[in-house]
Amino acid sequence: MHSPVVSFYNQRAKVRNKREDSPIFYLRAYNNWVKALLIQTYCREGFSVFDDAGGKGGDLLKWLKARIGHLVFIDISEESVKEAESRYKKLRTFPAIFMTSDLTKDIRRQLDNLGIDFDLVSCQFALHYSFETEDKARNFVRNAAYRLKPGGFFIGTIPDANWIVYHLRKYGPKFGNDLYTIRFESKNLTKFGARYEFFLRDAIENVPEYLVHFPTLTDICRDNGMNLVYQKRFPEFYLENKTEKNMKLMERMKVFDEKGSIPEDIWEIAGMYMAFAFQKAM
Repeated sequence: MHSPVVSFYNQRAKVRNKREDSPIFYLRAYNNWVKALLIQTYCREGFSVFDDAGGKGGDLLKWLKARIGHLVFIDISEESVKEAESRYKKLRTFPAIFMTSDLTKDIRRQLDNLGIDFDLVSCQFALHYSFETEDKARNFVRNAAYRLKPGGFFIGTIPDANWIVYHLRKYGPKFGNDLYTIRFESKNLTKFGARYEFFLRDAIENVPEYLVHFPTLTDICRDNGMNLVYQKRFPEFYLENKTEKNMKLMERMKVFDEKGSIPEDIWEIAGMYMAFAFQKAM
């Protein structure tokens, strides 16, 4: 039997909506801008990349623009992987392998069978699902680090637990706006298994998620030979990268509305997330 997360994303992979009609269009655009800059910063031409829990392949065009040499794409949702592979077949500019696997389990043997060492591992908006238990979190990070080359980077985006807990304490077990809702069943928060349900219009339907205690994530990464080199919440990321070149990129990616700004309700949701990068020890 599939978990609620797998069942949801299997079903979600079959949904076809016009992106511009989505009520969270500007959030998706902003998230893509953050990911694009992360990839520009840490990816180089010819890199072997592990797209870790890559969903429906939303970053395939980013890998194309980065001119990577090879891609390994793994996700837990079979339907999402099928959709990603379908998108890839329209590109076919770099060799790629697509696999369905549960990254919260030890898949090191499967990775060994591929025989590929990675320059970059990218996990976008997915790592938090692994923090259901310590074993799952450790497996997830171990899989990411296992075939990463010395000096290689593990980059990603996750919900910021501090932001969420601040709002929990301020507003109670249920909070949000017209576009999103977070609901906790308990205020008894632990390093693993701190569960909440997340609803995001046109994207996520009350799927269980788990707080990522970032110091614990940092410790687990260090246990696997990776050290923290970058950590910024999305609002800070914006201020740090507010250059003329990057603003033009935001315009091209349609991050701003007709008023030339990011809508307030969208900006509130964006404030929930952070970007990170860990580097494998030399």
